[in-house]
Amino acid sequence: MEADYTIIGAGVVGLAIARELTAAGKNVVLLEKNSKHGMETSSRNTECIHAGVYYQSDTLKAQLCSKGRGMLYQYCLKNNIPHKRTGKLFLAVTEEEVSKLEETQKVAIKNGLSGIEIIKGSALKEIEPEVNAVAGLLSPDSGIVDSHQLMENLLKEGLEKDLVFAPNCPVESAEFKNGKWLLSIGGSNPTTLETNYVINSAGLYAIELASKVFPEHSFPKLSPTKGCYLRSKKKLDLKHIIYPAMIPGVITERVDATPDLAGYIRFGPNSESIENLEDYKIREELIQEMLPAIQRYLPQITKEDLSIDMAGIRPRIYAAGETPVDFYIKWDQENWLNLIGMESPALTSCLAIAEHVKEMISANS
Repeated sequence: MEADYTIIGAGVVGLAIARELTAAGKNVVLLEKNSKHGMETSSRNTECIHAGVYYQSDTLKAQLCSKGRGMLYQYCLKNNIPHKRTGKLFLAVTEEEVSKLEETQKVAIKNGLSGIEIIKGSALKEIEPEVNAVAGLLSPDSGIVDSHQLMENLLKEGLEKDLVFAPNCPVESAEFKNGKWLLSIGGSNPTTLETNYVINSAGLYAIELASKVFPEHSFPKLSPTKGCYLRSKKKLDLKHIIYPAMIPGVITERVDATPDLAGYIRFGPNSESIENLEDYKIREELIQEMLPAIQRYLPQITKEDLSIDMAGIRPRIYAAGETPVDFYIKWDQENWLNLIGMESPALTSCLAIAEHVKEMISANS
């Protein structure tokens, strides 16, 4: 079997890249170790469309989120993919937290966002009467999307342009020989694939694969972080995505509230370190642990209003000093491109990431 371009990993980023390259007339094979596309990080999240409020302005996360947000809204409108521009409110429950909103607002303005305003008192109650807060920072361009239908549509468009999608095809090893990559593919029908380019978009397993192929290279450290979610049993009149006040660039434990397209609320995620990349178990104690944080801004919520929802695992990466780092999108050898650390806002950025990868390929050709 032969291909010009082989993408490893059919999450939302891999699917978007496959669509972008096939639309440009490229011969593409998309390999996925699971039985279906998008079974891991891409389908286990809040499905939030991020505006790019708090990412450091000189990072790929900020640049691709800002560009990708607009592309994603347009794509959803064009293809009738369920979505909603809800807006996001960063809430200060106390006067002492208002300074955090001011810091976030400064970063948002630096990132080129418009309409970022701090709302207080009756004006806040008018737009979000359910919440307990003294102030809120409004980000009007945030929203939610049906990630499953988004991925289905990306795959459909790729297949219409002759994409070869191969599920149940884990890549066991790779060798660069005579100017091409030879990929050994496992599964129930082991085979070898010869390809000119490899795009490693394997999500949680991208570093493991890259390290196996390039043992002499140094890659960022994977620090997989499990995030567990609760769900409201009843519909709430919550119009915006809710984030507690935060300091941009500082990772702290918090509980967000994200309305879904049916009007129910997903609370979370929390943050748990794990060893097993398939550990999606959720502890029953989670409701009691998260309830106080929820009640700070939604005091009417009771334990009986909440149920266990799901868990996802973020492919977070760190550099020396345990500092979280940017998206890692780099050539690591001839015609092998690694995409590592594609955590949030990768869903929002997926179409921009795909375009960025196509441009990198053009520059490398």
